[in-house]
Amino acid sequence: PAAIPSAAMSAILDPPPPPPLGAGGALSLKAAYSGTAAGAICEDCAPFSETHYPKGLNANFLLGDATAIVTEHIAKFEDPEKRDIARAAPEVVQLLIEVGALSKSTVVADIGAGTGLFVEVLAQVAESVFAVEISPAFVAHLQSQVESKALKNVSVIESGPSDPHLPRNSVDLAFICDVYHHFEFPKAVCGHLLEALRPGGRLVVIDFIRDEAVHKSHPAGWITEHVRAGQEVFRAEIESAGFRLLDEPSIASLAENYCMIFEPAATEQ
Repeated sequence: PAAIPSAAMSAILDPPPPPPLGAGGALSLKAAYSGTAAGAICEDCAPFSETHYPKGLNANFLLGDATAIVTEHIAKFEDPEKRDIARAAPEVVQLLIEVGALSKSTVVADIGAGTGLFVEVLAQVAESVFAVEISPAFVAHLQSQVESKALKNVSVIESGPSDPHLPRNSVDLAFICDVYHHFEFPKAVCGHLLEALRPGGRLVVIDFIRDEAVHKSHPAGWITEHVRAGQEVFRAEIESAGFRLLDEPSIASLAENYCMIFEPAATEQ
């Protein structure tokens, strides 16, 4: 199989920076970033460990043979014996239903859909699903899965690093599971998600607790290198884009992850 073209990758890995943060947001995020793994390369770029990610924050998903990328990550992402999220996927979907974020009338955007762990199960519950992915290898795999499984209510969208390419006012739930820490331009992406949400829409983020005392599924030091910042930083980024935290429900089988549910701040009474 052909490798992903390098020209396409350079356009993804070296995009023009998104619009700058407002003064208040820039100051608060700069202060929050003081405890992260590495400095940002520009004001709006997410800081990350260049030791852990020598070729870039998302190079493992973008560079190389497409078939090899998909095969490797299916093994990593979808094995319930190796990944807590894969084992807990039914519980996560049930939580979304219980908090009122997911129903038969919901249009869902699965942001960073990867190899499709949640796509089919979301499609079984929701009205429709946008499977949004930055990796061309994953996009091709998702499209193949949609066709082979006849998932008629699923559309695959190839996103950019700062724009998920969702239509305005198109979704009721933006779902980001174990993906937010890979956002290169978090405030820009969240700004687009805010525009994509319909009235009453929700943003749900599940990510790793960045704490060595909590994280036991990888070697010591991995979590602070792999995940660029902790929950308080991610919350500050999301809120600076115009969201308000609604809830932090627990997921019993996810000891190493937290969940945050947001709504557009403009809906606050």
